[in-house]
Amino acid sequence: MEQAKRSAPWLPILAIVLLTLALRLPTASFTSLSIDESAYSLVAAEILRGNWPYSHAFDHKPIGIYLHYAGVMATGLPHLIAVRLLAILVAIGSSLFIYAIARQQAGASRGIATGLGLLYTLASIGLEGQPTNTEIIVNFYLFAWLYAFGFRDQRPLASAIGAGIAAGIAVQVNYLAGPVLATLYLGAFIANPKREFRWLLVSGLTSIGTALSLLVPMLLAGTLGEYFAMQASFLSVYRAPRPEYWLRKDLTEIAQVLALPMLLFLGLLVYRFKEVPFIRILLLALGAILMASSSGYFFPHYFLLFWVPFFYLLARAVPLGEPKQVRIAFIAALITVEPAFLFGLAETAKGVEVTRDVMADRAPDGDRGQRMRIAFADEFNPGATSYITCEKPVLYHLFEQRPATRYPFYILHMYPYLEGFDTPAHLAEIRAAAPEHVMVGKLCPTQETQWVREAFADYVEVKNVEGTILYRRPDLVAAR
Repeated sequence: MEQAKRSAPWLPILAIVLLTLALRLPTASFTSLSIDESAYSLVAAEILRGNWPYSHAFDHKPIGIYLHYAGVMATGLPHLIAVRLLAILVAIGSSLFIYAIARQQAGASRGIATGLGLLYTLASIGLEGQPTNTEIIVNFYLFAWLYAFGFRDQRPLASAIGAGIAAGIAVQVNYLAGPVLATLYLGAFIANPKREFRWLLVSGLTSIGTALSLLVPMLLAGTLGEYFAMQASFLSVYRAPRPEYWLRKDLTEIAQVLALPMLLFLGLLVYRFKEVPFIRILLLALGAILMASSSGYFFPHYFLLFWVPFFYLLARAVPLGEPKQVRIAFIAALITVEPAFLFGLAETAKGVEVTRDVMADRAPDGDRGQRMRIAFADEFNPGATSYITCEKPVLYHLFEQRPATRYPFYILHMYPYLEGFDTPAHLAEIRAAAPEHVMVGKLCPTQETQWVREAFADYVEVKNVEGTILYRRPDLVAAR
């Protein structure tokens, strides 16, 4: 039996992959995208057409997130499926890194290491972890860094370069990764400055080089300066506080999901402080929480970052001690992630229901985007250019339309996304593109609706469904 176990080292890896797929695939809604996913995928679609960010489409994240989206969308799968599969792939990757860290750095048995990897799958479903947000991708690269750090003695150069590449990519997926990574570098340096300096220097320089290299295409395209200016403008207003109702609702969910994990985290960290990298883990946790809270918005998915220090500590601490202690620690970890998993199932239940309705060709109550697709599908010509405002940007995908604007936000002109934004000039730009259709969503503020109607005064209203109005270019009305 022991020989069979030794001869099949791939079995735990296969188990993690298959069980993660079994847990995440049924709960992943492949029929819709969040507003963030919609915007990222529209920028990625322009990249696949050969246009770099800002030249034809802009959103406020760094270039790395769009490259990841473009990579999966280039497979030829329908965009909605490709985007959601990316979250599943990086979740599998993170679970595998946790397994490897537990085996490599704590001597965990295969069973315990596999279990810890699968616990991450359960936890990552919660806190809005099903959509492909930046945090779930950043987590993958943070775990990659921690894994590479464990090889700094055996393979110092290769591990430093590998960790640096992971760090550089993470920063270009979400800027918040930068301060979190800084805590990793600082924690390692404080623990043993003389021993770690060279490794950290090589890794740090590699990360800077990697991050800068991802900007080269925009430099060549001549859009880099404008890209940075608009990034700074967007981020300067992104710190505005959220409405109290949503803030209270999301903070309640965050507290309920993270209360038990934080208690276990603090308990394990204190109990095993001599046997785990105490300073590094503590600084990493502080960095993750501070960055998740820094904008003042407190979206649940920001706090996915906490799973990195939490599971790194589990991987290093749970395998320690007598078998009975290991079992108790693992059961405690399982109990603490259960709220995240249950919240995740509750979040995804609506998506599963929507998927069933869409597959049955019914208009789903739980997804306005799909209802709009069914209601307006016959009105659009695939591949045409249109302008959609005050509805989810995913409609561009569902109607197979190209945006007539490079700012595919939900409501652009009424909210100060971009400082000093010239609304009349922007609408004139869209008008000059002669979009076939203009769609104005039900939730459009009165002023937004008025601006759009004035800019497209000659467009003809052709359909009104649930308060969402579709206007068609006048020459096309005659043709129909």
